[in-house]
Amino acid sequence: DFRNEDAGDVYAQKLDENGNLLWDVSGVPLCLSADVQISLNIVNDAAQGAYVIWQDSRNPGGVDIYGTHIDSSGSIVAGWDTNGNPIAAQNGDQDGHTFWEDGTGGAVVAWHDTREATNENLYMQRISSDGTLLWDAGGTLLCGSTDTQSNVKMCPDGTGNFIFTWRDKHDDPDGDIMAMRVDINGNFLWAGDVPIYQDDSIQKNPRITQSTDTGAFIVWVDYRNDPYTSDIYAQKINVSGTLLWDAAGLPLCTATNDQLEPRLINDNNTGCYFVWTDGRDGGHPHEDIYMQHVDDTGSVEWEANGKMICNAYGEQFSPLLRGDGAGKVYVIWGDNRTGSTGLYFQILDDAGTEYLAANGKLIYYGLCGDAKNYSLFQGFERSLILWEDSRSPYTGNQLYLQVLNENGSVELDLNGKSLTDPTGYDQAHVDAMYSISENELVAVWEENRTGFKQIYSQAVDDQCSYLWSTTGLALGDIFCEQQNPKISAVTGTKSMEYYAGWSDYRDFMDPGIYGQKIVDGILQWDDEGIEIVNRSGEDKLTDIVEMYYIFQSGLWDDQNIYVKLIDSDGNTAAGWPNDGVEICTATGNQENATGVIVPEGLLMIWEDARGDVLAVYGQIVASDGTVLWQDNGVPIANYDNDQLSPAYIYEDEMYAVWEDFRNGIDYNIFGQKVQTSDGNFLWNPDAVAIVDESGDQTSPAISMINNNLCVPWQDFRNGMHADIFGQKVSSDGTVLWAIDLPICTAIKNQSGPLTVPFDDNYASVIWQDARSSGKADIYNIYAQKLEINEISIDDPHFEDNHIITHYPNPIKGSVYFTLMSP
Repeated sequence: DFRNEDAGDVYAQKLDENGNLLWDVSGVPLCLSADVQISLNIVNDAAQGAYVIWQDSRNPGGVDIYGTHIDSSGSIVAGWDTNGNPIAAQNGDQDGHTFWEDGTGGAVVAWHDTREATNENLYMQRISSDGTLLWDAGGTLLCGSTDTQSNVKMCPDGTGNFIFTWRDKHDDPDGDIMAMRVDINGNFLWAGDVPIYQDDSIQKNPRITQSTDTGAFIVWVDYRNDPYTSDIYAQKINVSGTLLWDAAGLPLCTATNDQLEPRLINDNNTGCYFVWTDGRDGGHPHEDIYMQHVDDTGSVEWEANGKMICNAYGEQFSPLLRGDGAGKVYVIWGDNRTGSTGLYFQILDDAGTEYLAANGKLIYYGLCGDAKNYSLFQGFERSLILWEDSRSPYTGNQLYLQVLNENGSVELDLNGKSLTDPTGYDQAHVDAMYSISENELVAVWEENRTGFKQIYSQAVDDQCSYLWSTTGLALGDIFCEQQNPKISAVTGTKSMEYYAGWSDYRDFMDPGIYGQKIVDGILQWDDEGIEIVNRSGEDKLTDIVEMYYIFQSGLWDDQNIYVKLIDSDGNTAAGWPNDGVEICTATGNQENATGVIVPEGLLMIWEDARGDVLAVYGQIVASDGTVLWQDNGVPIANYDNDQLSPAYIYEDEMYAVWEDFRNGIDYNIFGQKVQTSDGNFLWNPDAVAIVDESGDQTSPAISMINNNLCVPWQDFRNGMHADIFGQKVSSDGTVLWAIDLPICTAIKNQSGPLTVPFDDNYASVIWQDARSSGKADIYNIYAQKLEINEISIDDPHFEDNHIITHYPNPIKGSVYFTLMSP
């Protein structure tokens, strides 16, 4: 469980037969120690409790095995420490553990051990109810042969003793399969290790299960027939250590390509079921699920090379078997047939009869991947959210849209609708705009369909109905790399006119800015696009506002800001230079310029490194190309240390917020109001501190709600993980809420807030949310609606946070939309 720290802790829960949670709904913490706890195993204790062991990194010098014993109520049994007892904590690593109840109320564990760095061995231990370790201190040596022994697995043998199997390299660097029988006191019951199979090829990943007539079945992955592709072999061994099937093992499957991940379980009638993933039909990532049933004599009872259980599209993986005690077997597997992961299962009897639908029955489905690079747009009493979505690796990352209504309900399909049909390629680096009057969202993005990234575009309405194309329009149909797409629009005489642009490498040694005009889904310029501007050096487009193309160009350490206005035919506007107007050519890098239309012309804001630190500068250029403020721009935020990541809006005047490091300790959020007629400050010359708390406050956003500003940001005041906080600021620069508003303080990171007005009283806020993360970060999008003008500052806490897309992990898909104001 990763709720408390990225390293992970250990929790437990108990359920009844109806799926009701019997312990605390948050689970019972078993280990909250620092560092990593992973690789859990659990067995029952014969008294309605359980033993739990895990791999633990709390000690220096390697990973260890810790464990605990809990009773039927979830309480830790006497003799066991808080956060677990060390089961194996020697020098080096103790890992790769296997675990089984001992039949007397205790448990037996075995593991891979590197206490001898050049001689990796296997050890074992028995644990009593009170945590006493019953065998040798540090563990009893199971196999101490030279070279490496690994992948140990165990099962009871039906006589009160145990059989262990493992991969052994002491006679063969490619690995063989060995076994040993051990009694309840840790004594060896065979004269020596028994070879299950040995030859010069690779054998690995053995698995073992008890046979109902005593002894055990063992299955493994085997490369004897082809050093590059694997097959599945099996063997049965009795309690005397005698191999009961062919000495070379029973070939369960020798089909083409790889067969991997074998698992097995006895059939409760001296035979055994086997399952594996099978790549015979196309290889990875198109594995299917196959099974076999074998009787006690080693006779294969189903089709040669296995019975196909599932051959749905895409990858099926990680199969497991469980028996019902009456001869039937349940097989469950992970399944990516629709792109994201579902859990499917099938029921079979020993005759191979399937009791559920072909290719299995879905148990649970949820979205995989992340939602990133999101945008938020104001609609008419609704909000539109656009993002890049990696839910389906087979069809490529796609752009998805969702619409939130006034009450927080969603207008579109659960988890959103895609802007195009799948193309099989990733859609990335999206830029988009939404016109309320036209009810039209237009997006441009990069997509590598030809071996080069090229620029595509699509228009949809607020129901995500395609308006232009099923797969997007190619805006510059030429075989070359294209990057940094941007989109803008002006109102034409009959329809909206959309102007797109991108950085274009058709002349690789001299890349320039190219563009395209689109009206009603029809390209108005050459299919290859037209050149907008091409200065010497690499030109990078950073924004388009109406028909102004804003870009940076120059050397890697001396980027400058330029803008060029074009006419409706793509020609240079009258009075403008072909290379664009110089906005800032100061020393150092000026980067990431964006713009907005103001009465005086085009206002541009950028990050500026002309001095020793970063600052925020601005400039206005009139429609005739005249620069209105001082040469190289006016400093909007230029104080001690860095000011960066500006966000701004124009509402009669310009309001800007930014990250500010002036104290030299942590980042805070400051803001300023600027008079666009002359660039003068209208608030305190030193700017207004919107938030100045301990820890970093970063990534501010801004919107205007009925003459008050909504400013959310990313906030680290509560520790290593970021939350989302917000503040209300009046148009005269007064910070109005006595307490910063905690918009979201869920576990893990919440970051990158965006905000737009919802109406005259409310603001919409969205952010990237990693609360579903485990070993790897998982990014979703959450939303909240804020009542800006009437919110109570006595209790400004929001209990509900609301998901826009997949939650809470790659195989869970519950999605909730319950946006509420306090």
